[in-house]
Amino acid sequence: MKWAPFILLLFVAMILQGGNWLNFICLGDCNAKPDLLLILLVFYAVSATSYRAVIAAFVIGFASDVLSLPMGANMISYLLVGLLLSNSRNLLLFNNMILQFVLIFIVSVLVYLFTEALILLGQPSIAFNSYFLSKLFIGSLYSAVVGAFICQGLLLIRRSLGVRHRRR
Repeated sequence: MKWAPFILLLFVAMILQGGNWLNFICLGDCNAKPDLLLILLVFYAVSATSYRAVIAAFVIGFASDVLSLPMGANMISYLLVGLLLSNSRNLLLFNNMILQFVLIFIVSVLVYLFTEALILLGQPSIAFNSYFLSKLFIGSLYSAVVGAFICQGLLLIRRSLGVRHRRR
């Protein structure tokens, strides 16, 4: 894994996600947008070596925390999910677009639920409501659809990213 393309992709994802660029493609009343940082997390956690995948998950989680509040919840959940993906990547086949969709959807739901649980530990007065659940599932579904296409593009340029093709 080459760090310069990783940092460049991370900054592009942060600019798109943190700015108003994704507001042009948001869905529904809950303003669901694809989570570009989560898509990068899944790609690098499955494609990079274990050591670099954990570092990438930490950095992507920190970038997600910079873009949202409260600090720390996203970083912890991204790191734990990235660690889980990194350790189970030998079981995962990532070249198929449908499997990418399913994996991104499951990871998105896990990250959102784990982040919300960490936030609830600090602020117990906040409760799950229907708005959160609709945003969770619509946002996860949207991230999975967009993420499958983005991952296909990233797989095409994987040599430039320094990510090797895994043979089964």
